[in-house]
Amino acid sequence: MNVQIIVPPEREGVSFREVGFTIAEALKKIRPALNVRVDPWTKTFLPNIIFNPMGFGSWDIFIFPMTVAPNAVTLFAYYANPFLSKRAWYYGAVEGHPMITDIQKEYLKNRVVAPSNFAKTCLEECGVKVKDVIPHGFIPENFKFNAPLVRSIVERFRGKTILYYLSSGIRRKGVTPLLEAMAIVKKKHKNVVLHLDVLPQYVDMHYATAKKLGVDDIVAIDGDFGQMSKEHVIANYYASDIYVHPAFSEGFGMPIVEAMLCLKSPICVDAAPMNEHVDESCGFLVPFDHVEWENYLGIMNIKEHVIKPEPLAEKIIYALDHPSEVIEKGVKAYEKAVKKYNALNCYRRFLEL
Repeated sequence: MNVQIIVPPEREGVSFREVGFTIAEALKKIRPALNVRVDPWTKTFLPNIIFNPMGFGSWDIFIFPMTVAPNAVTLFAYYANPFLSKRAWYYGAVEGHPMITDIQKEYLKNRVVAPSNFAKTCLEECGVKVKDVIPHGFIPENFKFNAPLVRSIVERFRGKTILYYLSSGIRRKGVTPLLEAMAIVKKKHKNVVLHLDVLPQYVDMHYATAKKLGVDDIVAIDGDFGQMSKEHVIANYYASDIYVHPAFSEGFGMPIVEAMLCLKSPICVDAAPMNEHVDESCGFLVPFDHVEWENYLGIMNIKEHVIKPEPLAEKIIYALDHPSEVIEKGVKAYEKAVKKYNALNCYRRFLEL
């Protein structure tokens, strides 16, 4: 059986590339005889009609992990045509309602597999019937504790309590209310540092905000999002005492589950899909204040669950004041992530659809 997975080119769509390669790794473990390939969408494929004169596709299963967006739907339709694919699944993430045409919506019916219940709901609200929900999977043994690397990160912050957040740094990822919350936290806890990893183009902007709020002395901002090795990302999770994820919206929220696999009990917004991963038994939920809709680049109306800094600060302070509870919840978070998001259990279902 041939399985083809198409992902963005290198340095583009980092999370979708990671999902694609994890699917391939999991499927090879599940069924070693499978011929599984991962290729960038820039590669040109020719139908295997010479060896399949009856018109069967070159691939038994085609999987396309990508945001559901107009140009991506067109790309999927090309790869999903019967000369190339016998079965084709658009593994589609959304953070709201995609701005696709009625023709595209009709074409995608029962061809989309969503990574979260939130994504499924959003797609079906705008007329796309979803085939199934398969959460993003992770291979727990890949989340190893690298003691020297973790130690170097801890030593960088000189014994301070480390709060960590990994995100692109764009507005809807909630960095500004997090910095505002840190101004409140600072009044009670001095020996803390907020370590942010964002896209390099947002470093100066967030440092300016931190300085304006008077928290630049307890904030360290690196522009390493999408640039670090996975080993370094994992080390940052392990090195932190608390993982904070105040994003207003996600299609799935991979860093939340990654942090859980590193024994962290995340602080995140009490809204889907974040609360599909985290509940009060394994983390800390911040109530959102209101919902806003953002027209993002004309390709999606994104549903944002906006939070205020005060309830976020309250959760952070509580976690800082109760380190034993944070550790206990971290163990439960790990157990939940291993059980619910094991890649072999999740991605096996692509062979059964």
